Amino acid sequence: MRLFRRNRKQAEHRSTASADAVETGEAVETPAAQTASDQKALRERAAALTVQLEEQADPEARIKLLNELGGLQQELGDATAAIDSYEASMAIREQFGPAYNGLLTLYNDQLRQAARARDDAAIQQWTVKLDELTALSKRVMRSQF
Repeated sequence: MRLFRRNRKQAEHRSTASADAVETGEAVETPAAQTASDQKALRERAAALTVQLEEQADPEARIKLLNELGGLQQELGDATAAIDSYEASMAIREQFGPAYNGLLTLYNDQLRQAARARDDAAIQQWTVKLDELTALSKRVMRSQF
């Protein structure tokens, strides 16, 4: 819900800024330019998180950093790196949360791509990954009782 509100506020801000720019005759930053600057900022943040990860020994802090890094990588479109980050987080502690949700989404996306490509080996690989994630969710549920 928070993401929806933030996106709506950003869209409202952009439309207001565009209208103001038209009235004053200023150049308007295009969505492509915003995307490039946003992606640059995301890449810089991902690089900073990678450095922090190398220095961090506390498992809880590493989980948080890995989850944030996975989210950034997913947003940048680097599914392989995002999967690696989320799997590293889950290797520290199996739990529901950003890593579980991210892996579920990414595994399903990869399975969908493999199905479109009619790649039987990849379909099998991602189906196994999803089965492993289902088994993990059962372990987590059982450990809470």
